Amino acid sequence: MERISEITDGGWVGKPVIDEASRPVGKVVDVLYDDDTSRTPQWAVVGVGFFRSQHYVPLAEAYKTHDGRLVVPYDQRVVKQSPKATREHIMTPNVREATASHYGVPA
Repeated sequence: MERISEITDGGWVGKPVIDEASRPVGKVVDVLYDDDTSRTPQWAVVGVGFFRSQHYVPLAEAYKTHDGRLVVPYDQRVVKQSPKATREHIMTPNVREATASHYGVPA
């Protein structure tokens, strides 16, 4: 298991996202960093469901499996109920606050 904060190789777009019970959540569409100088990803934009609606998912507790899947501590239902990502994948302060509150993580 490799924590996201320890992963710097990138290449996440298109990777499967699963929950801790190995159930599918979606696929990574984009990865967001707190600022331009940080190389530690903070949020993923994950496409979920049949129509691949895109939602923000925090990466603080995420990790990579030996076969390259991203594991998050949220099931697909929780992710689908989170705020939807904007087309540009930019988190405004209001969206960041609402999303962090939804997942119970610090903004």
